[in-house]
Amino acid sequence: MSSLRHSSFQDSWRSAYKRDYAFRIERFKSTGGNVLSGIDIDLKKGINVFVGKNGVGKSSLLKSLYACVVSDESNKKAPSLKGEGEVSISVFKGGDNFSSSHDFSRPGSFSHDASVIGFIFDPSDSLSGVKNSLGGQDNFDELKSGYDDYEFDRDELDTMNYLTNSNYSRVSMTVIEEEFGEFNRIPFFEVEREGVAYSSFGMGLGEMSLFYFYWIYKLVESYKKRAVLFVEEPETFLPPSAQCKIANMIGRAAGELGVPVFLSTHSEHVLKFIKRDCVTIVSRLGREVMARRANNDFDSIKALGLQSPKKAVLCSEDELASSFLKSLIKIGSDSYSEDSFYYHPCGGESNVQEVVSRLDFRHSEFEVLGVLDGDCRGSSLKGEGYVFLPGESPPEVMLIDYMKKVGHERLAGFLNSDAVTCAEALEHAKGEDLHEYISVFAKAVAMGKPLVTEILCNQWVKDSENSGPVSDFLSNLDSAIS
Repeated sequence: MSSLRHSSFQDSWRSAYKRDYAFRIERFKSTGGNVLSGIDIDLKKGINVFVGKNGVGKSSLLKSLYACVVSDESNKKAPSLKGEGEVSISVFKGGDNFSSSHDFSRPGSFSHDASVIGFIFDPSDSLSGVKNSLGGQDNFDELKSGYDDYEFDRDELDTMNYLTNSNYSRVSMTVIEEEFGEFNRIPFFEVEREGVAYSSFGMGLGEMSLFYFYWIYKLVESYKKRAVLFVEEPETFLPPSAQCKIANMIGRAAGELGVPVFLSTHSEHVLKFIKRDCVTIVSRLGREVMARRANNDFDSIKALGLQSPKKAVLCSEDELASSFLKSLIKIGSDSYSEDSFYYHPCGGESNVQEVVSRLDFRHSEFEVLGVLDGDCRGSSLKGEGYVFLPGESPPEVMLIDYMKKVGHERLAGFLNSDAVTCAEALEHAKGEDLHEYISVFAKAVAMGKPLVTEILCNQWVKDSENSGPVSDFLSNLDSAIS
């Protein structure tokens, strides 16, 4: 049994993005139909995530993919998508390429390869159907008696207790191998928790969702060399903490079991685990559905109208260092947005050390990092909990040197000012203390210091000559967070 510790799930997510998979669905294509007509998507190995606003076609896309790999061994039958045409996928497995297709306009017309089997977790669609199918049986006890009960072992109980944040002492599962409408089989659960015994009939939708998901996870585990997992809006019925936990189990299915995952979600608590090059943003222009890769990790959040989850508090020495830090992240990073962090100027190197030591969250999911000026590299503040801004000098010195290097004409372009004014401002600031230089310059060009500082920091990061130090800093930041 794998560990349920946070660090173990982090390892699973890292593995999910690096490992080899037994097969890969490389391409999805749709011809005809009302919603997906003409869509043609190249897919990533391992994890593919679809995001977008309601009504743009994410569910149709995910279910069309599932329809191409559904079989009698799947937990649900192929969906019926009225008005859709033929959909197909290209699969690479064992050195060979093959295709699989499903034609929604002609029920029963399909071409599936049995070496790949799809399983789908779609709580919004399935849970009411599961409950109604079980509850609608007049002879349920007699029906259930025809199948064996399976008692969860200690590891399985621990996993369910992790997912549900509960304390089950016993879980018994009976998989009823009958066709119930859209379902090929349905699990029925009987549990004991804190002296109270009840069954699926007495579960709320949130609790039932997590049990149903774990059953599908176990199915995927048993077919792992052939399985594909499809997950539609796993956050349905679940609070944020459970959304994070179910996301971790999805990461484990990919990273540890080697099962390709196709996921649609609106949840920032799920998306925070997903690398942006695995995210496809689905949108609609008129009747046309469009799909594109996310430009950065924030792009997928922004597409849903959400705020980026905070990764950490970044404690810098002063306001200028904080402005420089924001520009490095905003302009240089593909993994984070400026909104991914809280920023706290501390008022000096020693204050940074004090704040980081006082708010030491490095061993939890939320971190506090000290971001020190480049001239502090030789100090004793090294190792876990600290990163250093680019260069070997304080940000003030780097920006002043940059202003002198680019000259008054380019500065005028940066600031939307005129060259004469910038030349006079540079002359006026000569001889000023390093901490006053930019303030004096900003006053001379009739602009506020914060705006001038932001523009200069942005231009420094954009300059191709600084690409190496920028890349090194962001790599170190990413290592410190992960």
